[in-house]
Formats: sequence, C-alpha cells, structure tokens
Amino acid sequence: MITVYHAISSTIETQISLKDLLINLPAHFRERALRYQFSQDAYNFVLGRLMIKKALGALGLPEKLLNEIVYNKEGKPLMKEMSFSISHSKDLVACAFAPTGQIGLDVEYPRKIARAHFRHCFNDREWASIQGDTSMHTFYQFWTQKEAILKANGAGLGQLLNIDIKDATTAYFYNSDISTESVWNLNTFEIGGSSAYACLCTDLATDFALENLNDVDALLDTK
Repeated sequence: MITVYHAISSTIETQISLKDLLINLPAHFRERALRYQFSQDAYNFVLGRLMIKKALGALGLPEKLLNEIVYNKEGKPLMKEMSFSISHSKDLVACAFAPTGQIGLDVEYPRKIARAHFRHCFNDREWASIQGDTSMHTFYQFWTQKEAILKANGAGLGQLLNIDIKDATTAYFYNSDISTESVWNLNTFEIGGSSAYACLCTDLATDFALENLNDVDALLDTK
C-alpha cells in the first residue's frame, strides 16, 4: 500500500511557529530551513521533511534514517529503506511513500501561462490533445503525469519527450541515462479538496490512501 500525506503549510503556520516546528528535525534540516527568504518556502520544506519522519514511524523504521537521505544528480532525495516522493505547489505539500517500489508524485496548482512556450515538452499526439482543449485541464494532466514519471525515475526535464503516455493509467518511459524502457502506473486524483492537479506514478500494482495532516498534532505524531 502507498500512502500519500498532504497538508497546507499556511494552515500549519497558524498553529505553530517555524522555530517550534524545527525542534522536531535534525540540526542540518533546521539550518537549511532558516536560509529560505519566504516563510511559505520554509514551512513547505519543513513539512516535507516532517512527513518523511512520520512515514518512517508508520513503517516501523528508525527516525535516525532522516540523516541518511542522499540526493542523485537531479536533486531527488533517496533512502535505501523506503521509497518516497515529495511535491509542493503554493502552500500545498504532499509526500507519497511505500516500503518498496519506485514512486513519483507531482502536485500543481494551475496558473496563467503561455502554453506555446511548453510545446517542446510534448509529443505531437499530446500537443494535439492540449491544443484541442480550450481550458488548461489537459495540459496540467499531462504535465503532472510527466513530472511524476521523471521523479519516480530520478530523471531530469531533458527526458520529457522520452515519456509516452498511453492513457490515463499507463505510460512508457525510455530512460536515456541507462538505455532502458519501463512501464509505469499513473493515478490522477484530487487532493485535499483543492484545485491542484495531482498524479502518483509507481511501478507497483497497488492501491494508495490519502491522509490529511493539516492538524499539527497529526503531523508530529510519528506512531
């Protein structure tokens, strides 16, 4: 089973100060959080790490593993003992995790953009679908799916065109870094009653569950 934690950082900010929240994380995370210029960015970062901490507790893994997170060349955080993926947009923060498998999660609030600037990110079939939709729904559905796939593979944006989205639940990805092709399961869903688009990508054939952590006591409870 995959679990997706989610919370609104502005809601948590009304319940607890950043200083008090940081007490619950190792020193190196505290130092990084305090370097952010804007409080929302700091809270988003801290919530993501606290979600990892809570996930470790949920899987019966020791909290000290927080200190063993490493990053690949694309900046994806990794842990040998658990698969996880963090995403945030505006004040929405989410973290998907499971004991095994590969996971990619992307959340995006829609915003005004010149979509012509993103033509190079989509193949001809995908772009025709995007152009055929006067809203931005198709664009954001494809975008979050592609981002989730890249995150699951720890790949960079330069491989967007190596993704072939077959339908709403299945995609193929040719990873040019290691010259392999793989099949991925896609789950597009609403999160926390928000207008954000969300997609979970995984190589696991399993269900997932959403858990709201907008109450600071629920967030900090690692049992």
